[in-house]
Amino acid sequence: VDYVFIDHDGFLERVEGMSGSKLYGPEWGKDYADNQARFAYFCKAALVAVKDLPLGGFPYGHQTVIVANDWHSSLLPMFVHAQRAADPSMWKDTKTAFLCHNAVFQGRFNYEEGLADVFDVPQEYIDSITFMMPLKVGKYNKKVK
Repeated sequence: VDYVFIDHDGFLERVEGMSGSKLYGPEWGKDYADNQARFAYFCKAALVAVKDLPLGGFPYGHQTVIVANDWHSSLLPMFVHAQRAADPSMWKDTKTAFLCHNAVFQGRFNYEEGLADVFDVPQEYIDSITFMMPLKVGKYNKKVK
């Protein structure tokens, strides 16, 4: 098993040390406004690690299986698919799987204009992951209209 630690001061500074903040937001049930960008960055960095870092002596490259574990990494399969569609030689033998273990925390965010450019994917990918349903419905959250 190879371990890669990803750091980005702008995304992680608020959760280090004794800040009292949580990884996903300042308190339970509250997201940081940039969570969508933070976890997209994480997914992109994970793909760079798989493709380029000499893990175990050599890069894994495109002959690998990527398991996206819960919503934090759920953009990984989409990024692999989008990159493969743009260049069929990228990730050509890569398989992806998505594992969801907590349906309460879904990583659902309000739609942001220009997100396709930020994620560097065609708009059709953003449309495929955009839900036109209320956000955060559940025992601890009021229904949003």
